[in-house]
Amino acid sequence: MLIKPQLLITGGSGFIGGHLVKHLSSQYTITTTYWSHSFQDPAAQWIKIDLSRRSEVVTLFETLNPAWVIHTAALATVARGEKDPQPMSQINIEGAGNIAKCCTQRATPLLHFSTDMVFDGKEGNYSETDPPFPITHYGRTKLEAEKIVKHYSDNFIILRIALCLGSPIWGGSSFSQWVLENMRKNQPVHLYVDQFRTPLHIINLCQVVEELLTIPFRGILHLAGTEKANRVQIGQAVAQQYHFSEKLIHPVTITDSLSPYPLQKDLSLNVSKAKNLLKTSLWNFSTLAKNL
Repeated sequence: MLIKPQLLITGGSGFIGGHLVKHLSSQYTITTTYWSHSFQDPAAQWIKIDLSRRSEVVTLFETLNPAWVIHTAALATVARGEKDPQPMSQINIEGAGNIAKCCTQRATPLLHFSTDMVFDGKEGNYSETDPPFPITHYGRTKLEAEKIVKHYSDNFIILRIALCLGSPIWGGSSFSQWVLENMRKNQPVHLYVDQFRTPLHIINLCQVVEELLTIPFRGILHLAGTEKANRVQIGQAVAQQYHFSEKLIHPVTITDSLSPYPLQKDLSLNVSKAKNLLKTSLWNFSTLAKNL
């Protein structure tokens, strides 16, 4: 009987982590961590842990000795980070540091999830060589985590992902899910017509991660869809896929926004490097919309 490699995925109760647990469970023996949202599913062994406590992370690594670590766990609610920055710093920076140190000490490869929000959104079409300049506390914590990973190891992949869409499995949410839930309640959704991303579907993300675990690439990689879209276009795709009236969508502009935190205008990612590296095809917006 073939013994499956041990894989540690942090944040299995979240949107991205949950999908990765399900997608990779047939190929790996998976242990996943959670903190505030407990789930028990046979796809993985579930362990409650505070990743900001180094002693707990060290014990976890000593117990598992994983072949790979995928670090998805983070606090990602931007408004929450602006209002109360300390918990976000603790999890996103200290947690990433503890994971990176343990990976380095055991020569374990690390796939670290980052974000397009490390950029300021003034230019768009950002490549891996463009200098980051985050303007939110969330973005700053994710950039600091990247620096820590690079400081402690050269056996890493930093995966900067675009706005990720799709339906959650166990916990967490996504922008498309938020739109859908409001439409189901017949509530209007106010969406920015002048804020652009290169949205990525969670299924396509899982396909890419599956491949990344099998190839020798190390470094920073941007992962996104192949086409830029604004928030209104994403909302329209949700409405069309689930047969809701597009009249529920109320276009607004960033200029008119009363947001308590800064809003980036264009966080689109350039995925030329990923397209040249990967056998997995990256989805265009039409394919993404059909799978929402």
